[in-house]
Amino acid sequence: MSNLRVDNIRTYSPIVPLSLKSDTKITGSLETTGDVYINGAITASSLQADTAGVPLIESSNNIELKAASQSNVVYIENTGLQLGSYTNEQTQSIFSVGTTYFNTSTNKFMGFNGTSHIVLG
Repeated sequence: MSNLRVDNIRTYSPIVPLSLKSDTKITGSLETTGDVYINGAITASSLQADTAGVPLIESSNNIELKAASQSNVVYIENTGLQLGSYTNEQTQSIFSVGTTYFNTSTNKFMGFNGTSHIVLG
């Protein structure tokens, strides 16, 4: 199947498995109840969560936010960035070079340079 165009899809329980392969374009809304699993990339001009609760992006590996080139930035608008908070004991074996975090044992912002945990600022 190639170059399949779908105008609107709605799925409800009980769910009937739907598999789309090759070039599939959805024009309009895609509404589903439950999880959506995608094997591959998502390309979008915008991703927006419109429901109550905290959206979760989760991975068993690293999660990268990458701008198109080094002259671009990852920009956070209208809010602060909250770093993970850890005690001294928790920081001993979990970080890689360049990790920034908040140390709740010392109440200081810290960074890990590959050898030492250093106070930032």
